[in-house]
Amino acid sequence: YSLVFTADSRFLISGADQEIRVWRWESILMLRDDSSSAAKSPPCAFELAIPRSPGPGGSLPPVAETNALAIDFRGPYLLAGCGDGHAYRFDLGGSAPTCVG
Repeated sequence: YSLVFTADSRFLISGADQEIRVWRWESILMLRDDSSSAAKSPPCAFELAIPRSPGPGGSLPPVAETNALAIDFRGPYLLAGCGDGHAYRFDLGGSAPTCVG
């Protein structure tokens, strides 16, 4: 499991067993300041899919867990080290973040 946030404080990003989820800080802070929201969770802004390549016979392997996350501020890119032995780079700069390598 891993947790990072972007330098501009727009996003809080978590990586877990099968997903990478992104939350907006403003949503988290709004819940914190709302006394009626004690049992609520902030809405996830979006999820990032860890790529999977078909194996022998065309079957897809299980989704790899996320072992480490880091932010490359030159992009801005999210770097994810995963349990399938690969690292992935997601572009967070566009309107729909995508895996770019």
